[in-house]
Amino acid sequence: MKDIRHRLQRYFIAGILVIVPIAISVWVLLGLLNWMDGFLGRIPDTFLPVHIPGLGIILLILLILSAGALTTNLLGKRILHAWERILSRIPLIRAIYSGTKQVLEALVKNKGDQFRRVVLFEYPRKGLWSIGFVTGTLIDKGPANPVGKRLVAVLYPTTPNPTTGFFMLVPEEELIPLDVSVEEAFKMVISAGMITPERFSSQSKLPLP
Repeated sequence: MKDIRHRLQRYFIAGILVIVPIAISVWVLLGLLNWMDGFLGRIPDTFLPVHIPGLGIILLILLILSAGALTTNLLGKRILHAWERILSRIPLIRAIYSGTKQVLEALVKNKGDQFRRVVLFEYPRKGLWSIGFVTGTLIDKGPANPVGKRLVAVLYPTTPNPTTGFFMLVPEEELIPLDVSVEEAFKMVISAGMITPERFSSQSKLPLP
């Protein structure tokens, strides 16, 4: 009886580890698709007698392809530059547009080592170490630098949601590179250290309660 109970417990835990990540991923994906379909689906609903599910997503794909095709030719580039000049004169819109564009360009084009390096640094005080993601070099050495050190932009992620965190400027010599991928580091942050690469995990395990 005890063996059956342990086996069922093991099966239940294994099932949770399989079902929950799939369910969350599907839930997020369906929510995003429903939002896009509902947002753009209102446009054809004004012209069609019935609602067609998924038409908003099709319109979004066509809109992205059309915008990409337009901006790759000379006329489209001129229109885009004229539009950006108009937006640059609006204070709030200018900050949102330029910031979003720069982040997307960094993610899509993968310039340099942005969003690629995982580092270890002392935070929030000496003796405590935290994992960070290097996003680029913000301030280099020079006469205009009041610190006098090469400062690196670092994202300090929070647990269990690594998409939020704190933006920090850390001297380059205080950063210790970690031999882990961004994906492995994200897993460590999300799981609060329960999921770590085998080469980092200690052979002596603490007893679980």
